Amino acid sequence: MTTAVLQDGRICVEVDFVKARRRTVAVVVRDGRAQVRIPRGKTLADGRAYLDKVSAWVLRKAEEQRARMSPEGTFRLWGKDFAVEWRVAPRYGYTVGDETLTVCCPEGRREEALLRVRRAETSKFVADAVREYAARTGTPTPAVKVVNVRGYYGKCFYKRGELRFAAGLSRYPREAGEYVVVHELVHFAVQNHSAAFYAEVAKVMPDFAARRRLLKKY
Repeated sequence: MTTAVLQDGRICVEVDFVKARRRTVAVVVRDGRAQVRIPRGKTLADGRAYLDKVSAWVLRKAEEQRARMSPEGTFRLWGKDFAVEWRVAPRYGYTVGDETLTVCCPEGRREEALLRVRRAETSKFVADAVREYAARTGTPTPAVKVVNVRGYYGKCFYKRGELRFAAGLSRYPREAGEYVVVHELVHFAVQNHSAAFYAEVAKVMPDFAARRRLLKKY
């Protein structure tokens, strides 16, 4: 439909207004650029009015994305900051080197590519760690899911035999990730955070307190 620009002195964001099959106006921020999606029954004026309401969020979100997407920027993985090297490719993929994270993705999909890296690394890690520590705790290996959530590192659904982990767990050192896995596994036996619970955690991981502190350090 048309294009506009948001600017607050620190960052400039180009905004596209497009028609979309939906019921309400929505704004999507991807790769540092915004798109206002307007339903068929709404007007461009409706889209602009909605953008005015959420402009602060759009600017903040775009700034965060650009910091992660910058070729000169870094991406934290397992407690270490890697320089990001971008390559345009038809398919997503990545390689972790000693100092550099090489990411392949289609043009304009850098944010999605980094989310895929985060989720893939966490998924591989928790699959191995849950299998190893379930054997140590004598817990039947539970079902495992990795989800894009910020409210927790891990969560135990003991009645359904399932563990869920935040994709962002791969930001932290592996020692911290192992603590989260053990913490959630022990919840199958003790469904609270009592002294008895931590005594069970300590049986498997005597240094759990030091590992837990890493979650706040990073």
